[in-house]
Amino acid sequence: MAARARCISIFRPKSWAPPPTGMGPSPKPASLPPLKPRKGGHLVAVKITITVDQFAPEDAAMYKPGQIDIARIVYDSSQVDPVTHTVPLLEEAHLISGHYHANRVTGASQLTLGSQPYRLTYASSVNHGRDLVVLFEGASNRMAMLARPDFHMLIAGHYDIDPRPVAYDPDHPEN
Repeated sequence: MAARARCISIFRPKSWAPPPTGMGPSPKPASLPPLKPRKGGHLVAVKITITVDQFAPEDAAMYKPGQIDIARIVYDSSQVDPVTHTVPLLEEAHLISGHYHANRVTGASQLTLGSQPYRLTYASSVNHGRDLVVLFEGASNRMAMLARPDFHMLIAGHYDIDPRPVAYDPDHPEN
């Protein structure tokens, strides 16, 4: 820990303070226009279960080892590559306080459907009461949320993608 503090002091002005403890109040899900599949395709939503096994001391009041975090991803069936069996995401959303908080900044995403377990490679900036980076790493099936601006790990854990489609209403992505 002392080494980390020493490194941080090199890059931060003396006036810098760590982010507030915890994630803050849960924001209201953003209102988004409905997703529309390409011609001949349909939207497919699947659930991701994350088993949290690491968390930062500042989030110890919110997370316990083994706690389950839920996310959902949506893709267009017509965009699945028939050779590689990969598809880009249209939406990733975390379940927070009973509502999905959708993120459609998904340019850095790839879902691999060719074998089970499915594998997701994804990185995006989000705001869930504070600025975060969400990472899903396909080679290890691990997920992490990093705090911005310093990118320290807030939570991390193993993820499993259930291949069975789940209900998704494109007019109400928060449900």
